[in-house]
Amino acid sequence: MGVAGEEANCLLITGPNMGGKSTLLRSVCLAVVLAQIGSYVPCESYSASICDKIFTRVGANDKILDCKSTFFIELEETKEILENATD
Repeated sequence: MGVAGEEANCLLITGPNMGGKSTLLRSVCLAVVLAQIGSYVPCESYSASICDKIFTRVGANDKILDCKSTFFIELEETKEILENATD
């Protein structure tokens, strides 16, 4: 649940390495795309509003030569997602 009983429109998925987070993310994004083109969605039930963008931040990398840690890169990518998300 979101604020004041509203449905959440943003999810933060965390877990251990090799815990299936990326697989879950790919599956959900594929279901959203399939539903929007009117295709079969492999689930028991599905309800969603129109989705105009899908953002992901998957994988770990760094730019040591640019003095940027993995955590710093993750923060930069998250900032880009938040700046470009639809209101």
